[in-house]
Amino acid sequence: MDTAAAVALFVLTLQNISVPIMMRLARTTSGGGNMGNAYCIPVLVCFQEVFKIVFSIGLLVREQGGLNQAIGMINQEILLKPKTTLKLGVPALCYFIQNNCQQL
Repeated sequence: MDTAAAVALFVLTLQNISVPIMMRLARTTSGGGNMGNAYCIPVLVCFQEVFKIVFSIGLLVREQGGLNQAIGMINQEILLKPKTTLKLGVPALCYFIQNNCQQL
């Protein structure tokens, strides 16, 4: 395993460990113990996923060398290969549901 892959694995592991802990901490300390001011978990998970998409597209633009090339790659790899997209989309949807259930 090269260094970049090891760093990416470490960062993803750290992120997956810290998110539930930080979310639980924020929910128990917000509003001085008054849960009336707590945030809505499904909205938070949706924003988290939107942030991941925006960040991923930004990395793709950087990797491809421009926005037009990134759009072409998205078209080629996602829109023109619906079977592959579906194979990846079903586990992604399960992960999204798991994230919502995990934060309850």
